Amino acid sequence: MCFMKIERGGLAVYTKKYSPRYRMRFSMLNLQYNGGMLSSPAPLAGWMDKWMTLLRSITE
Repeated sequence: MCFMKIERGGLAVYTKKYSPRYRMRFSMLNLQYNGGMLSSPAPLAGWMDKWMTLLRSITE
C-alpha cells in the first residue's frame, strides 16, 4: 500500500502509470465509492482497515 500526497490531476496520472488495484483518498467530503476509488472523510482515517475489507468484498 502506498501513501502519498497527490497534486491536482496527479491521481489520474498515478492510476495510469501504476494501475493500483485499490484507490482510496481522504478528504472532508462524504464517504463515497465512485470510479473505482473510495473517498473517505479524513476523520474516518482510523477505519482504513475496515474500508479496505469492504472495498475488497465489493470488487472481488
